[in-house]
Amino acid sequence: MKDMAIKCWSGEHLGWSFGLALPGMLIWGILIPVLGVSMLRKNKKQLDHTQIIAKYGFLYRGLTPRCYYWEIMILARKVAIASIVVFLYFLDASIQALICLAVLVVSYRGQELYSPYVNHELNELETRSIVVGLITIYCGLYFITDELDLTTQWILFAVMLLANIYFFTYWLVKVFQRLPTLLRNRYPKVYNRLCISRKSRRVGSSTELQEVTVSPSPSPSKKVATKETLNFSLSRLGSSLSKVTDDRAPDSSRQSAHLFYSRQEHKAGEEMGISRRDQYVDLAD
Repeated sequence: MKDMAIKCWSGEHLGWSFGLALPGMLIWGILIPVLGVSMLRKNKKQLDHTQIIAKYGFLYRGLTPRCYYWEIMILARKVAIASIVVFLYFLDASIQALICLAVLVVSYRGQELYSPYVNHELNELETRSIVVGLITIYCGLYFITDELDLTTQWILFAVMLLANIYFFTYWLVKVFQRLPTLLRNRYPKVYNRLCISRKSRRVGSSTELQEVTVSPSPSPSKKVATKETLNFSLSRLGSSLSKVTDDRAPDSSRQSAHLFYSRQEHKAGEEMGISRRDQYVDLAD
């Protein structure tokens, strides 16, 4: 507020409170949740129908059939805590904190008893959030009194801070774990592109590794030796076939001999790890 001299619950503040704030809390905090519960109860046996899911699915999707109303219960808990802080201003702060603790204890007991969410991780998140709220309010009770020394106040503050950091970290971990599934369901094209690119990189790296480990490149000396052996073998093979390929032999015999010679040359080159181009280069030399 611009004017810090305005006293709460008097004059202008009282008019805004009862003219705007109270009707808003009644409509959004009580009327709409009651209407939501009544509509869900009216269609209790048809919650799995397509039309009902399209209209009211945001209220009960992800909940067990017996706890279809649980989102309304969570909203009622938040409205109750806000109402305690706002409308019970005339009570002492410690009394307000104790009433908030009672609301959270009841909520924790209901969460543990019913486990309303189908997903176990959501039940864990809801339970831990209530526990963190209990720790925060309980530690805050000690700051109401002036009998604590500075060291104790810092310890309580550290406990509250660590509890909230723990819950926030736990929430982030769960969100990142569920992110691929969410991406696959809502944005399948983006998910497929990311998965295909990642899998292609993995396949490429594994193929290169297999080539390195299974088929190592021969050393230069070994390669020269195999080329010389191939040249000697091919020369012997050519001399042995010279009788078949002379001018007096029929054309069919000469063609068969050349085809056989070519196949043997290619086969020998493959067995020794020498490409066909290297064979011709060596023979030409």
